Amino acid sequence: MATRAVLDNRINAAKNGHMLEQSSGRATGTWGNGYGQVLRGNGRPSDQAEDGPQIPAPLKDDAWIDVYQSTAGFGWMLNVEADEAGIIYRKVLTSHEGGPIVETEWVEIPPAPEVLP
Repeated sequence: MATRAVLDNRINAAKNGHMLEQSSGRATGTWGNGYGQVLRGNGRPSDQAEDGPQIPAPLKDDAWIDVYQSTAGFGWMLNVEADEAGIIYRKVLTSHEGGPIVETEWVEIPPAPEVLP
């Protein structure tokens, strides 16, 4: 896993690409139908077609996408994890129906508790 600083640079590049795609989608009225969960490595659950957007290559090993649907339409959440000396940090980017990207700060993820038999 990469560090937060490295991933911030990769995230900024991905956001710029996403904004260009949004501009193109608004201009042509086409948004595609690629709403589906994307796992690390750009994998998909077995019940989802592989025709939707992929995670940008520099982020594919450190991120996954979850999709949600509300009464206002679809949205997606890109979850990115960084590893710094064994401490895991997570940042979440969300967008709803081609709207602006909302980005959280990095948050430390506490280690999972040990399960005793």
